[in-house]
Amino acid sequence: MNSTRQTLLLARRELLERVRTKAFLVTMGVLIGAVLIAGPLISLLASEDEPIRISIVGDEPADIDQLLATAAATFGVEVRISRDTDVPSAERALASGDVDTALADGSELIFHKDQSFFTVQIVRAALTIGRQRAALEELGATTEQRTRLLEPPPLESRTVVIPDPDEEPRLVAAFASLFVLYIAILVFGQFVAMGTVQEKQNRVIEVLLAKVEPTQVLVGKVIGIGVLGLGQLLALGLAGLVTLTFVDTDLALPSLGLNVLATSLLWFVLGYTLYAFVYAALGATVSRQEDLQGVLITPLLLLIPGYAVAQFAAADGTSALARWGSLFPFWSPILLPSRLATGDAGWVEHVAAIGLVVAAIYLLARLGGRVYAGAVMRTGGRVSLREAWRAARG
Repeated sequence: MNSTRQTLLLARRELLERVRTKAFLVTMGVLIGAVLIAGPLISLLASEDEPIRISIVGDEPADIDQLLATAAATFGVEVRISRDTDVPSAERALASGDVDTALADGSELIFHKDQSFFTVQIVRAALTIGRQRAALEELGATTEQRTRLLEPPPLESRTVVIPDPDEEPRLVAAFASLFVLYIAILVFGQFVAMGTVQEKQNRVIEVLLAKVEPTQVLVGKVIGIGVLGLGQLLALGLAGLVTLTFVDTDLALPSLGLNVLATSLLWFVLGYTLYAFVYAALGATVSRQEDLQGVLITPLLLLIPGYAVAQFAAADGTSALARWGSLFPFWSPILLPSRLATGDAGWVEHVAAIGLVVAAIYLLARLGGRVYAGAVMRTGGRVSLREAWRAARG
């Protein structure tokens, strides 16, 4: 059996071993279910502004219904008007939540507990127009004259820069891809390290190395867990695209989501592979899960500054820090996708970053593979990187 086939069989073993666990299946089902119900839930909660419910009590100004509707329309809302026979009846309606406020005798607004400044302004505007109209009638103004005096003058407005309707969803997509990639690279990278330590503890590595080379075990583990992570992200991404169809918006969110999903999957593969060799090499230097946390600080020190820069770049992706940081291989996987989502990175920059990350992966595969080979069979205390390097050379 050739080495490539052996490596793929090891990757298949790693994948199936994790996919069949009850914890993975339950977690995956819960995550997908949560994503699928998010869209309908958002659509349900983000309903249109409810109309302001006003009860009229006692003497009412002339044409108060029309005046309130006109004033509310100026503020972009609607009013729903009802009538009560007396103030106690209106107060009971307020207590039960049937109305939001009551207008008594055209001069007093009654609220149940908290006053609404917005509602006060609408009613005040309506009453003001009503009084002005009555005064003009007393002065003998015609209907046309009253309309010209009371109707607001036409006012056009414009902006110097035409707003991009996709700017806000692009920003949301940038932060979402940033967060998901950061978590995914950390989680699945740690799976590689934990799997390495587990195989040392239960002596499985000794059985494997009796038949295959250490590098094959390492690459097989990276591929197997990587396929698992890629499948999980793809499933969650597709569920996210499905739930976006339930969100009531005029923006092309599903189309934008497809681009972000494709870019995120590409950079997960690159970022995970880059960090997986680091995690595997570091995991091979310890023999107990309790000692693992100490060596996992190194990948965090590489990734966390990139995450911080990426958050800054999501808001300002054209800065020098964002541009140069995108070319640093350990930051590119989380920094560049967010800049692509906001449209701040070009394809030349994208291709250059991919090339640098691929070169870094090759280098780390060689270096990490050597450390892994020199440390994976050594049990007991922690093995230093120098000792592992020398052991592999020997």
